[in-house]
Amino acid sequence: MDEHGRISVCLVGSRIKDHYDRFEDAKPRWSTLGDRLSIVGIDADPEAVAASNKRAEAVAWSEHHVHAALWSTRGTQTLYVTATPSASSVYRPRDEYQKKHAWYRVVREVPVETILLDDLSLPPVDFMQIDVQGGELEILKGAERTMESVLCAIVEVSNVEVYEGQSLWPQVDEWFIAHGFRKSRSFPVDAYSADIMYYRPGEHSKIDTILGWFA
Repeated sequence: MDEHGRISVCLVGSRIKDHYDRFEDAKPRWSTLGDRLSIVGIDADPEAVAASNKRAEAVAWSEHHVHAALWSTRGTQTLYVTATPSASSVYRPRDEYQKKHAWYRVVREVPVETILLDDLSLPPVDFMQIDVQGGELEILKGAERTMESVLCAIVEVSNVEVYEGQSLWPQVDEWFIAHGFRKSRSFPVDAYSADIMYYRPGEHSKIDTILGWFA
């Protein structure tokens, strides 16, 4: 840890989930850090950001959430809002999955202005979680500077193209390996996806602490 024993966390796709959330599930372990923990969350849904900030008013650590649509480029994208909001994505769910699963059904299309994660100029981040329904690789491409300090990351990936044109696990894995990370372990999510944990090799007490959250 740093001289004050602090750990900094960034959650991309930080809405309060209506199902599992890997970081939230580990709360009994990381919450013991108390005021030595700082969390910044980022989400493209302003209502989700407001709800997360409201909940954060009662926590014992530093936490705030920012409304931003992240991508690899700055410009306008379409956000496909689905019947279950946590399944929304800049990529459109393929028709066969919309028919098969109600939560993928697109209920509206919303134009969003995208920025890079690097544009936010966050303080050094130790742990990153990315859960953005197929857009993981595009966000990583816009986070080269932010990721330089990251020691551990969990990213939700898929081996199945549920969303049209989405990045798949081999592409995301290639990015992490090329940037000096190693795969630690995987956690199944559903029939289509899994959470993959990566870490940056080296002796650092923060790595052991963070990996321990998910043991």
